[in-house]
Amino acid sequence: MKSRSSLPCRRATGFTLIELLVVIAIIAILAGMLLPALTRAKLKATGAACISNQKQIILAWTMYSGDFSDKFVNFIQGKNAAGEVPWRYDPPPVAPVYPPGTGAEKKIQIIIEEGYRQGALYKYASSPGILHCPGDTRNKLRAGKGYTYVSLSGVGTLNGEAAELYKMGSIISPSDRFVWIEENDPRGENLGSWIMSQGSPATDFKGAQLVDSTAVFHGNASTFNFVDGHAESHKWVDPVLIKYSANMDPNKFGSAPNDSKAPNDIRWLARHYPSRLNP
Repeated sequence: MKSRSSLPCRRATGFTLIELLVVIAIIAILAGMLLPALTRAKLKATGAACISNQKQIILAWTMYSGDFSDKFVNFIQGKNAAGEVPWRYDPPPVAPVYPPGTGAEKKIQIIIEEGYRQGALYKYASSPGILHCPGDTRNKLRAGKGYTYVSLSGVGTLNGEAAELYKMGSIISPSDRFVWIEENDPRGENLGSWIMSQGSPATDFKGAQLVDSTAVFHGNASTFNFVDGHAESHKWVDPVLIKYSANMDPNKFGSAPNDSKAPNDIRWLARHYPSRLNP
């Protein structure tokens, strides 16, 4: 009979504590390398989706103008003084019917989509989903606490709340004048149209300042479409504007940035903002 000391030694199976810690550390390093890449990929995907939406809605806007003697669609969300049907209603003239048990947030989405269906652009672009940016996280909030479904606002100077231009022929630089902009209004609905104080074109828009808000639904970038029908993403560079665009304080509008606080971004907006002095 063999003694205990002469028996072969068997190695214990499984990980030691040190080996386990090494594996965990390797996984953490790999995750740290992978997650930023996934985040960037997601932002690019939402940006691509929004550019597609922007292209669809600007095509509808152009087609409407072609059918109505070169005139811009009404950018107010109700009939204007001329009695023109708006690009979308809010609220819609014919109220929607809600399925039983519809929550408050879903009701807002239904109202927005139905307002678009009853508006002037639906016949040219029949998908209400183009109003929503997948990067706009306000649709994850509660009704009355910032929730909304619509992410885009039309420029108020183009037959909107601050109307100065009414027809395609009035735009001299169509490839440089934007029509729809992504807006982050923390109060909820992006009511009305989007306006800014443009400053003076003669002094490179000195004195320009935001009135409505910009957005950062795609990292530090936002999507725009332009009078000539193209759409693109624009990256913000001024920290003040980036912070303001992401701000979800309903009272933020009293501290909207101007060209002295965000010179690059505010002047870029002013240069591309269509107006009588900057057609």
